[in-house]
Amino acid sequence: MSAKSITEIVRGSPIRLINHAFQCIKPDETCDLPVEPLKAKSTHHSLAYLHGAELHEAFDRGNRGLWVDPKYWPYVRTFKAWMSKIGVRTSYSEWEFRGARKYYGFCDLLAAGGPNHRGVVEFKLTWDMPEVPENEDLYQLSLYSHSASERFCDRWNYWGALAYVHPDSHSMRLFLWRSMKAGCESANWLALQAA
Repeated sequence: MSAKSITEIVRGSPIRLINHAFQCIKPDETCDLPVEPLKAKSTHHSLAYLHGAELHEAFDRGNRGLWVDPKYWPYVRTFKAWMSKIGVRTSYSEWEFRGARKYYGFCDLLAAGGPNHRGVVEFKLTWDMPEVPENEDLYQLSLYSHSASERFCDRWNYWGALAYVHPDSHSMRLFLWRSMKAGCESANWLALQAA
């Protein structure tokens, strides 16, 4: 069996199966982060001026210590401060899982340290701030975590986070799981059902 793209797997899975697989997997923590503009008198950009691909590129550039477009920098700065606060020592953006046997893709961020030994983070630009994480997003995060842990079969050593960026409210909402073991098991089961 050849490896499939994680995006392809998520998009090809029936929503009823996704909802069934992840209905009981709740985050351990939800955190709202206010995003302050660069200057006191500056205004935040609305969603009309922010784009998902550019936002992901900004987080990638910021993580590597490169220049970030000023309209994205407040979000990158806020997220970097949160990562430091939770104890992340090192992080790699746009990490490719080359050694994964079942799935392949690039996660937004792979981290060392934090609430567990290692972590996976996915960023989402959103029109409406979700009260609970979207099951499709949790499925994607879980597949990335499964791929990351596949080499050593250590799913319980991975934490995971979905970071929803909502420019109209000048905030980010993070849903955090201290262990991705349950998510990985559900994702693996669901991927086999959808195959």
